[in-house]
Amino acid sequence: SCTSLEKLNPQPDCGLVVCNPPYGLRLAPKAFTGFYAQLGAELTRAFLAWSKALVCPNTGLAQSTGLDLRQLAELDNGGLSVGLFLSQTK
Repeated sequence: SCTSLEKLNPQPDCGLVVCNPPYGLRLAPKAFTGFYAQLGAELTRAFLAWSKALVCPNTGLAQSTGLDLRQLAELDNGGLSVGLFLSQTK
C-alpha cells in the first residue's frame, strides 16, 4: 500500500528510513528549502527513534531538514554530484 508521509502513523521500535527527495539541475535549491524543512519534521514525527538517511545534492538542502545530518559519502547520480547524509538516533 502507498500513503503520504503526513498520513503515516508514528512507527514503533527503531530502524533506518532512507529518502531520496526531489532535486536536480533544473530545480532551484532555494525553492525547496521549505519542502525539505517539512520533510524533516514529518520524518521526525513518523520515525522518531529511527536513523534517517537522505540523498541530496548539497549540504544546504540537507541542513534545511532540521535533522542532525552528517555527510557520509559523495556519490554520482547521472552526472550530478550528490551526498549521502545520515542522522542517527541517540
